[in-house]
Amino acid sequence: MTSGQAANYLQGPAISISTLKDLGKKRISFPSYEKVIHLNEDIQSEASKPILSTKERFLQLEKDRHKIMDEHLGLALSYYYYAIQASNKRRFAEVVIDLAIAAEALFSKETPYTSNLKCRLSLFIADDELERKNIAKKIGDFYSIRGAIVHGETREIPLDEVRIAWEYIKKAIDKALTSGLYTKAELIQKVDKR
Repeated sequence: MTSGQAANYLQGPAISISTLKDLGKKRISFPSYEKVIHLNEDIQSEASKPILSTKERFLQLEKDRHKIMDEHLGLALSYYYYAIQASNKRRFAEVVIDLAIAAEALFSKETPYTSNLKCRLSLFIADDELERKNIAKKIGDFYSIRGAIVHGETREIPLDEVRIAWEYIKKAIDKALTSGLYTKAELIQKVDKR
């Protein structure tokens, strides 16, 4: 079923969108899994609960789709999505660049960009000081990989380090969406207060 949210590559039942200009204009709607008919009786399906939870969150975010897509968060989501596409094609250098842009869209505002990004991202997703230091170090390691790629150094991409950074960036995007911090100013202001 086609309705109105971003999709251009999905596994499973989906439509294919041929151009990126359609990103943000179409979506795959959720099938109705609220009830399962069993022996002519409507029953609540245990298997449907995670699907319904996802559907509920999707519908909540759908109301703010334009606010999200027109701000820094939309840019972060777009580049996160490009990283997924690049990963599916095993273009790991592109994955690193796209993830870096997604993180920068959220947290980079002024120089020193990398230091501010590491500090803000770790403050945003972790409460424990030791965990924050670990996250900042891992993001710094990730940025060394990014630097080697964009400056033309020949270097094998350590996928384990990229996966770690990927999870942190994904967590930050998810938390920004959940918190309703759709503008960069709101997000950075909240983080800098910590």
